Amino acid sequence: MKTSNTTSKKQLAYIFDTWFKLFPNAEPPDATSTDIDILINSLNLQTNHTIWDLGCGTGRHLRELASRNYINLQGIDLSETALTYAQQNNPNNQINYINSDFRTYLTKEDHNADIIYSLDFTFSLFPEDELTRLLQAAMQRINRRGYICIEMWDSQSVVHNHAMNIQRTHQLPHGNFTYQSQYQPEAQTLVFTHSFQPENQPLQILPPQVHYIYHDQQMKYIANRAGLALTKSHQPVSPFGRHYIFQSDS
Repeated sequence: MKTSNTTSKKQLAYIFDTWFKLFPNAEPPDATSTDIDILINSLNLQTNHTIWDLGCGTGRHLRELASRNYINLQGIDLSETALTYAQQNNPNNQINYINSDFRTYLTKEDHNADIIYSLDFTFSLFPEDELTRLLQAAMQRINRRGYICIEMWDSQSVVHNHAMNIQRTHQLPHGNFTYQSQYQPEAQTLVFTHSFQPENQPLQILPPQVHYIYHDQQMKYIANRAGLALTKSHQPVSPFGRHYIFQSDS
């Protein structure tokens, strides 16, 4: 059982604030459109569904849904930097953005959704016991016949194909940003380290970001513990990502 402590709220906020300051448009529009095509087809999304995006970042997926006439949209993220950008690109306040750690939000909110999703590997930040609690909390927030969809790392790609053992440097107008990822087999984790070298300034090193790797049987076991049924596991487009779809088992 993966029971290690996850990255703290303060560290996560710092990492993501720094990331979104440097890369507010990290993903190309066609990637976002493809993500939403897959989500709509996998979950049979209807335009009147109430949809929550946990860890929404700059709101790219929600904006794509809004452009397709989905109207009940809500994004939750703890990065003020990301949500500032999201709100600047939210004409007529079509999307409701909330600055919160969704781990807390799910346990305190008294409204429900038809669909709760989290893409971009956000849920892989949590060890097994915390992931179970999160899915339990999400289950309490979905309506009858609702779905939860999360994107996790594909264990085959990470563990066996070593697809994520990489180091890359981005040259930006105001400095160089470097990130490295390395699979740790004993802990079954993928550890990301990020650093930013501004021009004529000291190197800034961000706290390590630990992602947990789960295979399908582990996810099924976690779902059962959370009172959910794992209804689908599939690899949509990314060679290293996998979508897991859950419903209440009652």
